Amino acid sequence: MARRTLYDDVWLGLLAVTVGIASALGVRSVAPASHDAGLVRTVGLGWTGGTGGLDPFVASAFALLPVGTEAARTALASAVVSALCAALVAYVSRAHLENALAHAPRGLGLGPVTPGLATGIASVAALSATLAPAWQAEASAPGGAVIGAAVALAALALATRVGERGPRAADAVTGAALLGVAGAHEPATALVVFAALAPLAWTHRAALAGAGASAGAGRARARGRVRARVRVRVRVRVRARARARARGRARARVRARGSRGRGRAR
Repeated sequence: MARRTLYDDVWLGLLAVTVGIASALGVRSVAPASHDAGLVRTVGLGWTGGTGGLDPFVASAFALLPVGTEAARTALASAVVSALCAALVAYVSRAHLENALAHAPRGLGLGPVTPGLATGIASVAALSATLAPAWQAEASAPGGAVIGAAVALAALALATRVGERGPRAADAVTGAALLGVAGAHEPATALVVFAALAPLAWTHRAALAGAGASAGAGRARARGRVRARVRVRVRVRVRARARARARGRARARVRARGSRGRGRAR
């Protein structure tokens, strides 16, 4: 893997801002008729058949903005999520490009790619996807499909991250949380997230189990240390009390002997 710099991260940030602005410029005061169901979910908080469960929660964060109509404010939520999707697509594209070039056969004549070139190619891929008319139609409407796409891309980014640095115990918790969030949104998103994470979990099942076992062993060792400290403190207190009782008995004997000696002298 090529080493990434601050320049690459700033470039990805500018990419996300560019896509977010482009999506925000397409927001209308009145939602299009093709997104009536999304408007019912986000503005009216109505039931639309069990899909788009995350739409009201994401849109409520923008409901208090002092701009435009309620439909426009909820559409701005989709624009912000679209910017996040652009950053995720660029990250996944760059990681897979670097990985493909690193494992390419030497006979192809492909040398190591620089971080700037990898970021540029990933940016082209991300802009081609997120500035497309179909994507922008969803990114500038209330209750668009970009929220489900963001959850699916987050799962793909997690799988890419695990492939880069190896599995950890926290990755299983993150994957389960993403699967739960996707299921709360809609079944199709849950299927996509499951398809993205299931092969990864199967491939690294031994490593994840080992990480969980090591974490459990670490917790067991910590509990053992705490118990050992408690036992030491209890023993110290018991010994201190025994010494105090022994000193008390010794003083009582000395006093008894002194009283006997005074009685004989009389």
